[in-house]
Amino acid sequence: VLAFEPEKLHLVTDKTHPLYDERIHLPISEAMVLNIMDQGVLEPIIVWKDPETGLSCVVDGRQRVRHTLEANKRLSKAGKEPLLVPGVPKRGSAIRMAQAMVSANEIRQADTPLG
Repeated sequence: VLAFEPEKLHLVTDKTHPLYDERIHLPISEAMVLNIMDQGVLEPIIVWKDPETGLSCVVDGRQRVRHTLEANKRLSKAGKEPLLVPGVPKRGSAIRMAQAMVSANEIRQADTPLG
C-alpha cells in the first residue's frame, strides 16, 4: 500500500473513458468529509497508471479521494497537515481496470441496521 497526495490522483470525468463512473458527480457528503478529517481514509483505493497519459487514475475509491480533497481544503485553511490517501497500484489494460472497477462496486453491500 502506497500513500498518495489526492491532488495528484486523476478522477476520470470523460464519459468516453473506460473508467468513467457517473457517481463522480455525486454531491459531497458533509458527514464523510468530517469523518475523513477525523479518521483519515481507512480503506485503500485502487490506482492505475494510464500508459497513454501517465496519469494515476482512480479505479476504485473515487468518493474517498473527492472527500479527502475537500477535507484537505478545510485542514489547510485551519493550518493543519493535509491527509494522504492509501492506495494499491494495479497493472493491466484500461478495459481490465474497468472490469476491476465494476467488480469492486458490485460486491459491495449497503450497510443495514443489523449489519
